[in-house]
Amino acid sequence: MKIISGKTINKEEELVLTEEDKNENLVLSCNAKPLSDLELDIEDLGEITLFEKILFLLKLVSWKNELIIFLK
Repeated sequence: MKIISGKTINKEEELVLTEEDKNENLVLSCNAKPLSDLELDIEDLGEITLFEKILFLLKLVSWKNELIIFLK
């Protein structure tokens, strides 16, 4: 996505985008942490799907040192 206005930082080192991409204010939404309100230019991909969506009903039982989930 392209940032029109606002600031972000990367959560992890950015290894995918080129310097040209970065100079055009492109960021990966999965890696960008907003530091301010943002105005974004987001491309609508319409009906493109890369993966089939599967929904699971889950119940969270514990969140200590490990996550235990029971499928219903």
